[in-house]
Amino acid sequence: MSSKWYLRDWLSPQRTVVGTLENVHNSGGPIGLHPGDSDTNVLITPNDPAILANRLGGPNTAVANHTQIECEVNVTSEGRDQFENWLKTMLGRNVTAQGVYVDDTDHDNKSELHPLDIVVGQVDDTRTPGDWVDQIIVQHHVALGVSMLLYRFAAASDDRAGLVQEGPPLAEFERDTSVTLALPPRPNGDMSLIPTAEWHLMSGTNFSVAIEPARPEQGDVVNLVAFCEGVGFGNPGYVLGEVAAYWLNPALQLSIDHTSMTFLVNMDTDVSQTHTLQIANVGTGSVTLTVPPPPPPIPPLHVFPFSWQAIPSTALSSGGVINIEVEFTALKKGTSQSGLTIQSNAQGFPRRVTLIGNAIGAVHPK
Repeated sequence: MSSKWYLRDWLSPQRTVVGTLENVHNSGGPIGLHPGDSDTNVLITPNDPAILANRLGGPNTAVANHTQIECEVNVTSEGRDQFENWLKTMLGRNVTAQGVYVDDTDHDNKSELHPLDIVVGQVDDTRTPGDWVDQIIVQHHVALGVSMLLYRFAAASDDRAGLVQEGPPLAEFERDTSVTLALPPRPNGDMSLIPTAEWHLMSGTNFSVAIEPARPEQGDVVNLVAFCEGVGFGNPGYVLGEVAAYWLNPALQLSIDHTSMTFLVNMDTDVSQTHTLQIANVGTGSVTLTVPPPPPPIPPLHVFPFSWQAIPSTALSSGGVINIEVEFTALKKGTSQSGLTIQSNAQGFPRRVTLIGNAIGAVHPK
């Protein structure tokens, strides 16, 4: 047992705190006017103040207003700034934090989560690169904040145990964290819908992340499980990311193998090129689909550069596949752009496939 920290429960050392994220700061390095231990300090006002009482039943006197619990972790120096800035995007939000529950005997026995293992909070917009949230919205026909919820998380192992300063209890050991993420209300009470979640990485090293289905007693949630390598087992890890949670209709799932198709024609040797668009029913039930014909000719060319065979309303059974041949005919040098629309009762439709035609080469007059 550490001389500075008192581990509250050896058999079940991790505790979960739910509350408002109030402050994120760094305690500072070991050199300077106000030396510190380089810990990331996270202050949370818990919904249940019982977590604030130390093992002697005393108040949390070492924290402002005695109403906040301090959560600390020494993140690897390569990720520390990004880790703290990521947490700051959740300030003022209700978060769930997990970590090792201890009393700090050097600071009035104040209760802490130390090391802090993970913080998760629901957010309104994405901070991770790319358009992954937009793709989910389009593909599965969900609305952010209504039929899809977005969460942000930060997890880390402690980098201090056994180095310059003594580490807090269990800092050198690896352990999973598991946080339940609520889904939005089940649409129309449809019990055939599947709780689904996808996660996206912002940054991290020496970690693993998984989304696990809920246990029967948990209800409409999914479980975010994050694991970071412990300092006693190699290089400590951290991970920053986001999770989108939504309902999936397993019966009405239609897949297309291209969201865009690009054509390239050298007009010195040819004037057209053909690509195949494959549409597959990957759900458990039958779906209907329609592909309208190409639009009418565009003046002054009087010829539309893309062509395909229209598909009238068609029932496609589970496992069924339809191929559409799309042809680009070069009318002049340069780039032409349009789109092909697929209409369906499948989740996330209608969908539009972008068509881009590039024509190069010298054009020889007849």
